[in-house]
Amino acid sequence: MVDPATEWVKSSDMAKALGILPVTLQQWRVKYTRDGFFEEGVHFVRTGPNPNSMYLWNKSEIVKVLAQWKAPTSGGSK
Repeated sequence: MVDPATEWVKSSDMAKALGILPVTLQQWRVKYTRDGFFEEGVHFVRTGPNPNSMYLWNKSEIVKVLAQWKAPTSGGSK
């Protein structure tokens, strides 16, 4: 269930806030949903059933996910 009190923003606005291109955001949606980081209805919603429907993004939930990630260390994990 989508919380109407949540701030939902268009893909272009979400990408701008993250400093990435909208196409990168859409690539993340596919990859990170598949990998279990993003969940439809929590992190993003589609505004209609059409494949060309607009996506809206839950700004605070996206930031929570991205804040958990850290830059890789030199040499990786050993």
